Amino acid sequence: MKNPCIDPAYIVINQTPLPAGKQYILHDYKIAGGYTFTHDPFTIVTWPITHTMCGGLTYTATFNGSTINTTTKTSTGMAYNTTSLTFEIYSENFSLLGNKTFTLAAYLTNYPVTVSSKPDASQTINIINPCLNPFSLNATAQTNPPDYYYSSNAYPKVQVTLAKYVVDPAASVCPITYSCSVSGP
Repeated sequence: MKNPCIDPAYIVINQTPLPAGKQYILHDYKIAGGYTFTHDPFTIVTWPITHTMCGGLTYTATFNGSTINTTTKTSTGMAYNTTSLTFEIYSENFSLLGNKTFTLAAYLTNYPVTVSSKPDASQTINIINPCLNPFSLNATAQTNPPDYYYSSNAYPKVQVTLAKYVVDPAASVCPITYSCSVSGP
């Protein structure tokens, strides 16, 4: 008698497409929660009769070529929870910019030799530079700036003390370039 849970003549794990069009902006969300999205479960198909004797599925995921799980968000930028079928991303790593691939495969929890078909389900997420469109950029009011009278002979350079702008993400992440022009007679 053959075990229907390990014989591909009696069981197959069908993949479902992973969510498409995902985008993440570096530094967005909080590290404790990150940006999360879920996927539909893969399905188990049995024949000649439908049954549930083989149990459930366990999923394995990769991001950017590295295996991910619930503890990998700080090292890879993305984590995966096989129980809730949830991907979670949070990163401050500019080397991740661009389209990055994440994949998903499954196997029967009680019979790990029975796996989903190859290639693994695959999709990309576009990771965006936060400095291209900062979350906020606010000018700080200049209070009581000293009068300055420019003379090309006396002071060839204008020296001004400027109250710094506030940017999110911080200026240490997205540096601000200041410039000014002088007009008049």
